[in-house]
Amino acid sequence: EDNIAKFDLTLNAMFSDEKLSFSIQYCSKLFNKETIERLSNHYLTILDSILTNNEINITEIELLSEKEKNQLLNGFNDTKAEYPMDKTIQELFEEQVEKTSNNIAVVFKEEKLTYRELNEKANSLARVLRDKGVKGDSIIGIMVERSLEMIIGIMGILKSGGAYLPIDPNYPKERIEYMLKDSKSKILLSKNVVIENIEFDGETIDLCNIDLYNKNSSNLEKINNSNDLAYVIYTSGTTDKPKGVMVEHNNVVRLMFNNKMIFKFDHKDVWTMFHSYCFDFSVWEMYGAILYGGKLIIVPELVTKDFEEYLSLLKREKVTILNQTPTAFYNLMNIETDNEEKHLNLKYIILGGEALNPQMLYKWKQKYNETKIINMYGITETTVHVTYKEIGDQEIAKGISNIGCPIPTLTTYVMNNNLKLQPIGVQGELCVGGDGVARGYLNRKELTEKKFVMNPYVKNERIYRSGDLVRLLENGELEFLGRIDNQVKIRGFRIELGEIESKILQHEDVKEVAVVVIDSNDKSICSYIVSYKELNELNLRDYLKESLPEYMIPAYFVKLERMPITPNGKLDRRALPKPNLDERLTSYEAPRNALEETLVRVWSEILGIQKIGINDNFFELGGHSLKAMTLISKIHKETNKEVPLKELFKSPTIKGLSKFIEEAEESIYSKIEKVEEREYYEASSAQKRMYIIQGFDKESMAYNMPQVFEIQGSMDKVKIEDAFKKLVQRHEALRTYFEVIDGEIVQKIDKSYEFKLDQEVSNQSIEEIANDFVKPFDLGKAPLFRVQIVETQSKNYLLIDMHHIISDGVSISILINEFATIYNGEELEPLKLQYKDFAAWQNNFLKSEEMKKQEEYWINMFKDEIPVLNMPTDYERPAVQSFEGDSVSFEVDKNVALELKELTKKTGTTVHMVLLSAFNILLSKHNGQEDIVIGTPIAGRPHADLQNIMGMFVNTLALRNKPEGDKKYVDFLNEVKENSLKAYDNQSYQLETLIEKLDIVRDTSRNPLFDIMFNMVDTVTGVDIDLNNMLLIPCDSENNVAKFDLTLNVMASDEKLSFTIQYCSKLFKKETIERLSNHYIKVLETIINNNEIELDSIDL
Repeated sequence: EDNIAKFDLTLNAMFSDEKLSFSIQYCSKLFNKETIERLSNHYLTILDSILTNNEINITEIELLSEKEKNQLLNGFNDTKAEYPMDKTIQELFEEQVEKTSNNIAVVFKEEKLTYRELNEKANSLARVLRDKGVKGDSIIGIMVERSLEMIIGIMGILKSGGAYLPIDPNYPKERIEYMLKDSKSKILLSKNVVIENIEFDGETIDLCNIDLYNKNSSNLEKINNSNDLAYVIYTSGTTDKPKGVMVEHNNVVRLMFNNKMIFKFDHKDVWTMFHSYCFDFSVWEMYGAILYGGKLIIVPELVTKDFEEYLSLLKREKVTILNQTPTAFYNLMNIETDNEEKHLNLKYIILGGEALNPQMLYKWKQKYNETKIINMYGITETTVHVTYKEIGDQEIAKGISNIGCPIPTLTTYVMNNNLKLQPIGVQGELCVGGDGVARGYLNRKELTEKKFVMNPYVKNERIYRSGDLVRLLENGELEFLGRIDNQVKIRGFRIELGEIESKILQHEDVKEVAVVVIDSNDKSICSYIVSYKELNELNLRDYLKESLPEYMIPAYFVKLERMPITPNGKLDRRALPKPNLDERLTSYEAPRNALEETLVRVWSEILGIQKIGINDNFFELGGHSLKAMTLISKIHKETNKEVPLKELFKSPTIKGLSKFIEEAEESIYSKIEKVEEREYYEASSAQKRMYIIQGFDKESMAYNMPQVFEIQGSMDKVKIEDAFKKLVQRHEALRTYFEVIDGEIVQKIDKSYEFKLDQEVSNQSIEEIANDFVKPFDLGKAPLFRVQIVETQSKNYLLIDMHHIISDGVSISILINEFATIYNGEELEPLKLQYKDFAAWQNNFLKSEEMKKQEEYWINMFKDEIPVLNMPTDYERPAVQSFEGDSVSFEVDKNVALELKELTKKTGTTVHMVLLSAFNILLSKHNGQEDIVIGTPIAGRPHADLQNIMGMFVNTLALRNKPEGDKKYVDFLNEVKENSLKAYDNQSYQLETLIEKLDIVRDTSRNPLFDIMFNMVDTVTGVDIDLNNMLLIPCDSENNVAKFDLTLNVMASDEKLSFTIQYCSKLFKKETIERLSNHYIKVLETIINNNEIELDSIDL
């Protein structure tokens, strides 16, 4: 037996005189035996076909045996069911009224109607409509907000014999008028306040007019039948115009009533109408209630957006049937499973509209095991639902997510482009047949004939071509794979090229357009234009930005005299000329107005670049997340307009940003005021955290921040001392100490302290000297800062040490830069603020409404079980966390660094995001977990006035990402980007407050929330400082402190990336960390070479 497969598949053929023998070797990690046996039968079928007819078209070759066809056509589609096919919706409703006439039928807020009242009002309205000529297939528009009148109007239209056309009053005026005109509606039911400014040449009836309900209220004689229209719902099209789907009474009746009904609904059920009546999920919600005698609760619009309020409604009204999209339900679920009380009465939860992750439902199933959870796939064109799958413990435990089997009265087939059945396991288009298939598209004969076709395998069966890609599983269930129409995927975004073409064609000067994807080094969108005007006159980029997201805007525009065509008159895409890849329309353009001049100046200050044009990309000029936050703050100060960080990523040019700023509302810049002089001041949030941590071990040096420089050249000790004296006077942080007064941690400023430079001569090595120099600080005594000059072994060294409670990485940069300025005899601008002013401002800000929003974001991020990263360690984890550490340094070569920067340009990300995503992948590969929390420091200076002040500003963001193996890298990177941007937008919420709010049980062996840090260093540390006749050269000092299990530090320069991994030496050996660093480089090289790779396929 050969148990080795060198390839995915190998077909071996052995030929003898009388027979052919075959064997297929296959990778058993990819295929099961049954699949290969099926494949072998299909191979024999092909051989038979070509022997029988070697003139056959390849598309006509069938793979399936008669037995397989029978299984696909009948075995998996045993769905025939009986239902009252001659009944209309209103007849079934009237039968129900007889049974439950005094039961409550509909509730909206404080208003309600019994079945009798609803029936009588609908009958009276129906007579008004009949008198106006309504009959079978008449289409009547209805445009009302959520209300009892909405249901009365729908039932009145049905009883009159007509079909209702639901219109959302919030739709754009143009869309409303198009729907009314396209449907040829002659009557519109509405409310007078809703229809103002709408152009409609038919008659409008105000549903609030009480005279409508004074007519004969008995049931009307039926003038329509079950094959007449019940409603027309408009859905979006690939063109700009929506298309109306025509659904008949029998389509709805067989959905709600048949002898194989998979749901048990009755008059005791309470339903909510959560979805808009323009969305066909509402059909299921509405008729599921009122055709069974149940109660229908119409959910107010505002409540649909407030999950806590909606949850309260579900409990208050004792709702039994809940219909939701998975995302909406996850929100409800997370709120409900946070408490132990069980107050819900749900019998069914019916999920649909998007892909479901069953594992998310674990907590719910633990609490409400008796509730049935159903996953359903549906299409408007096949009347709401198509397939059904109950989600049980097995599906939740194994994460099995598929859309199940067809519901009674419907059939499903997986077919290729030529409507040939696809075998089990082979992907194809989902085609739906049966009695739920709609009549077609209103006034769209060609589209109807294209999408609603005859089944070549089943006589007289119409099937709807869904455009959805699926495959059939061996148990007859279907797996949903995505869309098959004109869509491409670029940088993780699924894009419909037809939508881009449609938008460009709306430009008044564009005659023709073709949009294609080109492959250069990466996939890019290119648009070919036929126009009388030149490209620069058309200004297409700005035009498209008004209606399309950045990722859908073509990278290239090419002007053509005419489009190339094939002999049969179609566009010849192969003949389209290749664009000049060097022309991305980013040539220098000067600022055009005062706002753009201001932005150029601000960009220049932050980026350190003199000539900046309005088309230059902030991130391509060296901007990153930290500089982006500074930029946003300075723009706010200069313009009194707030720019969200996401907007900067969306429009990273001055031209793009200026347009946003011009249209943005004014938001007055919150100035930080100086506090009055006092004996002491409240400490900042970060200082309080640091004080408490130091209090656990007063001898700890974990939060010392030492710097060692070799002094070369002519050293002037007097000038050095004078420079530091001026810095100590300039920055109160350097004279600050801490006490506890009345239980509160406060900061005091020592006004009498005078700096004196400590000077020593020694024979020890600089390593030994630095070791002796770094000592614990007493936080109750100023200064928490010391400087020393040492002469040893014919060399001079400058040693600086500060406690983290008065400093951070940016502060060290400020100190070194300002020291250089003073030493060189230059003047510094006076500081307007000190750290104590920031602390007072921040403590007020932490109580603001804005902070409540930020708190909500972070609490939601960690509302479910918080993952604990369990990296395999070399030593057993100590019972009490050890800070003993060591470090390993490494670099990537210049080419890798440049390729990484190119990757950020392609994906609209930053180097920080790419390196963080790779770090997540590395950790996931080493521990097998796919839900990872990593801490990353943020400068914590969201205000422009704080840029030159020394102090402890830094906050730490807990970034949670999910590097799941089946994700493509580019998709995962996009998730990291989105999560990072949201975190930056909510960066003022302090980590210690989050830990307190989450009520994390403290483990003395670990840090709370995360044990891994990622830190991209953006300070002057590591750079030589050139002074007058003197050079300060940073020394690599041994850092034997590890505050976390692992910290990856990154230092980026123009041409290289340098890394240091600090690690806890009580957990890991040096060799392990060196191996980890090599694996990290391997991950970086892999994602550079193939950013479409699935994470599972990345090899360490």
